[in-house]
Amino acid sequence: MAKDMPNNRDSQSQGRDGLEPAIDSVETNPKVKQGKRSLVAGVLGPALKLWLRSQVEAVDRLEVSIGSETGEGNNLSSRQMLTGRIPLVQVEADSVIYKGLHLGQLQLVGQDIRMNLGQAVRGKPLKLTAPIVVDLALKMTEAQLNDSLESPLLAPQLGEWLNLLQELLIEEESLEASGVGTESLSQPRIALAGGELGSGLGAERLGLRVCQGAQSAAQTELAIETGLAVRNGNLLKLRQPCWSEAPPAGFQEDLSSLAMMPLKLGRDVALERIAIAAGQLHLTGQLTVQP
Repeated sequence: MAKDMPNNRDSQSQGRDGLEPAIDSVETNPKVKQGKRSLVAGVLGPALKLWLRSQVEAVDRLEVSIGSETGEGNNLSSRQMLTGRIPLVQVEADSVIYKGLHLGQLQLVGQDIRMNLGQAVRGKPLKLTAPIVVDLALKMTEAQLNDSLESPLLAPQLGEWLNLLQELLIEEESLEASGVGTESLSQPRIALAGGELGSGLGAERLGLRVCQGAQSAAQTELAIETGLAVRNGNLLKLRQPCWSEAPPAGFQEDLSSLAMMPLKLGRDVALERIAIAAGQLHLTGQLTVQP
């Protein structure tokens, strides 16, 4: 009888020593594989959706796809799940509002994402544990672009840029003689080629209208048009700026110096391309998302 009884000590040792083979065998079992895919689709996918919704003020449509390094959807290993590593996430969304930015059609692709999945399954809030760089493709309409100008992410840089713009626009002798330019410029209104406001603009052109002395009876409206270009990934540069209407008295006729005054987009932005078509602004590049 004693010879037929299993050795409990040996069994316990085998269980400890055989932990890795046990995981490997589970991962190669078709039924368990299907269970893991169901877990990812039924638990991780909705959890990521919920987390993404918590990061924005509003979103109309949100689709999340989870993939692996092999390209097989939802094929995450046990180790990846336990360590909180998600090899690939693709996001598609419409009408997103993020920190005051009104984003139209948005596509994001992130790789090697680190999250506290182990804590999340125990009821802790899901969160990033390391910065990630995501590939970005974005389309914004005229209306969305104008609605975004008051965003706390854009407004400070835009205000500084408008102050510099005013200094460059005004002729020095006019400023000294008559005080032209003592009143600040208002928030601009932007038109895009092919859009409702920019129907008369040429291809790839943007229109910019600002008022000087917006709080007084004597307003001066400035109308400029320009192309756009990206420099060093995070600087938005005016290309061939010019007056779209005759400049008001006291303002320079030559606006070529404005091309030397880029708008700063922030260190977490690395744009590769910017284009204007059919009343929309198209952006592609990368964005670093911080925990």
